[in-house]
Amino acid sequence: MAVELWTTANTVPFQRGGSALVRYETVAQDQARSGDMVAGTVMGRVANGGKWVPLAPAASDGSQWPAGILKRTLTEAQIQAGDIEDVPIITGGGAPVFAESGLTIEGYSLLTPINNPAGMNILVREAMAWANMYVIEDQDIERAQEPVPPGP
Repeated sequence: MAVELWTTANTVPFQRGGSALVRYETVAQDQARSGDMVAGTVMGRVANGGKWVPLAPAASDGSQWPAGILKRTLTEAQIQAGDIEDVPIITGGGAPVFAESGLTIEGYSLLTPINNPAGMNILVREAMAWANMYVIEDQDIERAQEPVPPGP
């Protein structure tokens, strides 16, 4: 059974607000993996077996739906060697807000449509919001940090 903890914007550098649930899950082996899987990678969960993999919007095995964000980097060697257990994955919960620049969607973007049986045009960004995980653009972060001029 997965251990569950809470994170906040103070404990995760690419998280900008809200709090989130951290689940300790199994990331699937990928012997053909080239390169590390960096913290901030948007993850999907394969329906058959429940293992986690990088989001694959064109897939049809469940991994096309964003379900969490990888909290720590996994090395290429770890991923090639076998399934990795007890990997912290940030999921929805307290409506976490993530900085767009801190997220990685391997080979895709937040504006990539997701394969879904209903044929609806759903973008990765929208599906993340449905999973109670929100993305804020970096320019919005900068704007929010600007001092407010004094009133008249």
